[in-house]
Amino acid sequence: MIPYETEFKSTKAATSLIGSLLVGFYLLSGPLAGGLLNKYDGRTVVLVGTILSVLSFFGATFCTNIIAFYVVYSVLGGLGIGLIYLPGIVLICQYFESKRALATGIAMSGSGAGTFAMPIIFNFCIGHFGWKITLYILSGLVSLCIACAFTYRPLPYQNNDIEEVLTYKASKQVEENNRPENPKKDYLAMLKEIKNVVKIAGEAVSEAIDIKLLKNPVIIILVISNSINMLGFYVPFVYIFQLAQERGCTATQAVLLLSILGIANTIGRVFFGYLADLNWLSPLALYNWSQTLCGALIMICPFFMNFNTLAMFSGLFGFIAAAYIGLTSIVLSDLMGVDQLAKTFGIVLIGRGIASLLGTPLAGIVYDYTKSYNICFYVAGGLLVLSSAISWLIPLFHKKDETEKNKVHPEDLADIKKVELGQEEHYGYYPYHHKKSSVSVQCKKSSVMTGFPIVLNHPKYDSHIFVKKKNTVI
Repeated sequence: MIPYETEFKSTKAATSLIGSLLVGFYLLSGPLAGGLLNKYDGRTVVLVGTILSVLSFFGATFCTNIIAFYVVYSVLGGLGIGLIYLPGIVLICQYFESKRALATGIAMSGSGAGTFAMPIIFNFCIGHFGWKITLYILSGLVSLCIACAFTYRPLPYQNNDIEEVLTYKASKQVEENNRPENPKKDYLAMLKEIKNVVKIAGEAVSEAIDIKLLKNPVIIILVISNSINMLGFYVPFVYIFQLAQERGCTATQAVLLLSILGIANTIGRVFFGYLADLNWLSPLALYNWSQTLCGALIMICPFFMNFNTLAMFSGLFGFIAAAYIGLTSIVLSDLMGVDQLAKTFGIVLIGRGIASLLGTPLAGIVYDYTKSYNICFYVAGGLLVLSSAISWLIPLFHKKDETEKNKVHPEDLADIKKVELGQEEHYGYYPYHHKKSSVSVQCKKSSVMTGFPIVLNHPKYDSHIFVKKKNTVI
């Protein structure tokens, strides 16, 4: 941040806002990214995000004051990065089931690798070429996401669904081709399309934010907990460099601390993903313990007075923090269902984004008044401990929510799908057990017999639920 502080002649608090706005808007873009992902495929969303990010980082080199730099680099660049980030997480969770946490950990380990490599690369580039050339290099690196986007493939659907869609589209195309030309109507239609493009972002956000989810106590707790957490979470990432220099470390050693944090974080994301799949501890428990331990580590960080102890802190913090970041999507999938992940993740990212906008600048203000980074770390660690205490309440409210979900009311019977068994048709209802995507169902008396297995298509559950009698599954 020092080159920007010198270039724009700004205070530490104003300069720290550059990173906070970037992270904040990358997180705040969650609902927009989730809504666009529900409307379009992941490949399209990532391509749009990549183009926006590249143009933003390239255009930031032409900014002459810090306000313009906020808008171009932090706001627009953050939105672009957010459009790249969320589709990758959601698609991983949709593609994998038995090893979902491990797959997510491997996919997200790239972020840790970036935390390890980028400080070294940026420090070298800024020292040799200046910050403008460094942003050109960053634009080139981000443009590689275009190639990554083309590896995103849509989820497989049943053939009959595809045939129905293709038949419908073909019939519409035939209808359009046989319609007589009308230049006036074509012009008006073009204007209407332009107007629709303007509305896309708003409609996407509206679709992504489900009001019913905002009333769910589990989501409310997660948003509050994540908001408090993010007020302090990025303080070590931003201020470990300055804290190390206060302790007599060289600039090279201070940058190396971030690299150590990144290496440990990369390893941690894969490790905790693997551990979550073993079911020794639930993903939620790992997620909560991560917050608690990270908060404690941040609070004792000011007591580390040399490079070796600060390196130990960076390694431990990076490793343990991996569970909090890497398992968020897994926790949401377990609590709310994979089909709701784009929406729930977007809502949680709103809380994270708003808090990220405030957290680092507030720490900068604290430093400007106290001239000490110690208090910044004390407060940040306390916020993480508080957020973990709130997050530990989730199991209590989730049990109540599950009990309510497992009740099927008479009006829900219309959602039960008929299954032909021989020559007869039977109906089942009243589920009495539910765990993830499987459920046992007690079949009441039908027109002929009782107790046959059925398939239930119920909106309160993740997807089609396979229902069994004894050990028989359809």
